[in-house]
Amino acid sequence: MSQLHPIACIQQAIRNFQFPSIKPIKLSTTPTNFTSIKMDIENRIAQYNILTTSSINTHSNDEKSVEKKDETEKDLKNFQDIGRREILHSALHQDFLVKYEDDVRHETSYDKLLGFITEIVGSQSEKQKISEAKKQLQCATRNVYDNERFVRFLEKLKRVAEPISDNSEIKKYLITEAFHNNINRGLRTFLHEHEKSDTSIENIAAYLDRMNKHKICGPLKICKRRV
Repeated sequence: MSQLHPIACIQQAIRNFQFPSIKPIKLSTTPTNFTSIKMDIENRIAQYNILTTSSINTHSNDEKSVEKKDETEKDLKNFQDIGRREILHSALHQDFLVKYEDDVRHETSYDKLLGFITEIVGSQSEKQKISEAKKQLQCATRNVYDNERFVRFLEKLKRVAEPISDNSEIKKYLITEAFHNNINRGLRTFLHEHEKSDTSIENIAAYLDRMNKHKICGPLKICKRRV
């Protein structure tokens, strides 16, 4: 069975690792969101590199002439870098491309284009980080219709609050406030009747989960309590 030529391998790999119609990098992309987006991009590129480098090395080893081998390998690595840039470029939404068209065109390598995008989207001051985390915390809501457990929701609040302050008391206050904002009147009454209102939010979350209060109860659903 004949070995796929590296150029064919590179072209195929580009198609496999490019982003589909949904483009993650937009003008509205926040630094926090960009962290996970960048990780996804880098994972795709790492897989692309392994696949295409293996193909290039196999092909180079088959070359008889050392001089031709070096020249071919150099050309293939250039094509490989063009492919990396194409994969990264496929992550850019149209609104981002329109605003930064000249800059994107100017950055001709993967590393330079990623550096530019990171500078525009991914950098932020400590003040911005704190502001964004506070906003996320204030807007945080438990996924009620997915029956998200209160313990899991509390863990999410703690992750969101991490950049806000080194002062544990400040973080604790903001997390507690956000958690209680997601406790409705019925649950408040339930906690009061069972003398759980004044305990820690960790204990409250665990108790509500234990009593199946994270589940939606209605005419067609019965939530059994476990003592």
